[in-house]
Amino acid sequence: MTPNQKWVHINFRVCFGRLFFATMFSLFFTSLASAAEFTELSNLPVPFDEKESGTCTHKMEGEILAGDAAKLALMIQNLPGQDHDDLNFIMCMNSRGGRLNEGLEIGELLRDNYFGTYVPEGAECLSACAIAFMHGSVAAWEYIITFRMLHPRGKIGFHAPSLSVDADSNQMVPYALVQSAYQATMDTVSEIVAGAATSVSDFASPIIPMSLLSEMLAVGSEDFVYVDNLHKAFMWGVTVFPKNLTAPPEFVLDVGLYQLCENSGYMIDPNSYDMNPPRALNSNDIKYGQISYHWTVEMPNDHKLISLENIWNRQCSYKYRSKQGDFELRRYVDGKLEREVFMPSVYLFAPETKLIEIAPKL
Repeated sequence: MTPNQKWVHINFRVCFGRLFFATMFSLFFTSLASAAEFTELSNLPVPFDEKESGTCTHKMEGEILAGDAAKLALMIQNLPGQDHDDLNFIMCMNSRGGRLNEGLEIGELLRDNYFGTYVPEGAECLSACAIAFMHGSVAAWEYIITFRMLHPRGKIGFHAPSLSVDADSNQMVPYALVQSAYQATMDTVSEIVAGAATSVSDFASPIIPMSLLSEMLAVGSEDFVYVDNLHKAFMWGVTVFPKNLTAPPEFVLDVGLYQLCENSGYMIDPNSYDMNPPRALNSNDIKYGQISYHWTVEMPNDHKLISLENIWNRQCSYKYRSKQGDFELRRYVDGKLEREVFMPSVYLFAPETKLIEIAPKL
C-alpha cells in the first residue's frame, strides 16, 4: 500500500504529543481571552460528491489566539470514525485572523483529520485564518486531495508574519527582546515555507503554493493579498463555490470552451504562471484555431475536439458531465494525450475575471 493509500476505513487520529502538552498550559490561562470558537453543526460527514454543496459540518469564528488549536483537537477527538474513505467534514471559517503560528497548528489538525475548508458568503478569513484555510484536505477513496472553497462574496486575505514586540512605539526596547521576537517571526516563516514545500498527496496542489508565499512576503505584515479573481483562485488551488454563478458580461460559450482548454494549464502546469493573468481569449482565437494545423488525436467517441492556435500544438477534447456539473477534458500535445482533468464550469471564464462579477445574483 502506497503512502497515499493509507486506509480503507478512516479513523480520526489526533496526535496530541507536542501540540497538546505545549498548548494545554496556554489554554488554561487564555481560555477567557481566546476568541476563536469551534462549533459542531453535524457529526455526520459529507459524501465526496457533495463537498461543494456549501454544507458546513463545523464552523470556526473569531480571533485566533494561543490555545485555540488545542480546543479544536479536543473537539475532533470526540468525533465518530468514518465508515468510508469518501466521507469528510467541512469547516466553515469566519475570522479576521490572529496568531499565525496558531493558525498553522489549526491547519495541521484540519489536514491530518480530513477537513475541507470553506469561506461562505459574507464571511472573511484573513491572516492566520487564511493559513489554516489552505490546509483543507479531503479523502477521495484511495487518494487525499486539497479542498479549500471560497464563495465569490467571501474574502480570503494573506500577509507576512509581523515582528511582535510588546512595547510602546516610543520606548527603547532591549536587544534581547527584539532578537527573540525576530526569531519567533522567522520560525513562523520557516513553518510556512515548509507548507509551501508540502503536498498532501501526489494528486494535490501544495498547501501553500510558492507563488502565494512570494506574494505574502512581498505584501508585508500591514497589508493583504486577496483571492479576488479567478487567476489567483486557479493558481493557488482555491475552489470557487459553484452554485448559481453568473456569467461575466459579454460571455460567449463557444469562446468559453476554448478558454476551458487554455485554462487546463492551471491543473496541468500550475507553476507556469506569474501574478499577471493570461489574456482572455476571443472570437479570433476560434477563427485562427479552426484554420491552424490539426493533429490527429485518439479521443473518446463522446468527446468534442478543440484546436488552439499555439506554438505547443495543443488540442483538447471534452465532454460535459451534467450529473457532476463539470467537464471531462483531455489535453493533447502533438496529437498525444498529455493528461485528463475534470474542470468545473467556472473554468470557462477568463482568468482576469473578478470573483464578484460571477457571484450569484441577489
